[in-house]
Amino acid sequence: MWRYPDNTFRQAAPAQVVQGDSVRLFAELTREERAALGYHEARPLQREPFTSYVTEWRLGEDLILREQIVEAVVDEAARREHQTNVIRAERGRRIDEVMWRVQRFESETRLGLTPCDDIAALDGYVQALRDVPQQEGFPETVEWPEMV
Repeated sequence: MWRYPDNTFRQAAPAQVVQGDSVRLFAELTREERAALGYHEARPLQREPFTSYVTEWRLGEDLILREQIVEAVVDEAARREHQTNVIRAERGRRIDEVMWRVQRFESETRLGLTPCDDIAALDGYVQALRDVPQQEGFPETVEWPEMV
């Protein structure tokens, strides 16, 4: 990323610049020449999700602008809600993964066949998955039940 002389930030550097009475290729300029023209390589900070930042840009001795954190505030409620939604989606996927076995058990029973699955074990597993949000430490820590 680059900061231009008009203090805007852009992803790409210009292909060429006017220096005095001549046009020069930007890539051929030294870092010092670029800085004298008002162009600086700019390195933004890596932002974390659910965090709002107050930042400022500081020019290093190497003439590279780096974004520095002045203040950071984590939205714990939004982070927790997102984490909860991710876990609930995984729980739903795991329940869906075994529901075909429950349906097969019911079909085999209706047809008078001896089901090959233990329906009580399947029901217990599905119930344990449904109880995941009641675990202590949820959603930061989750202990997934063993699949039957």
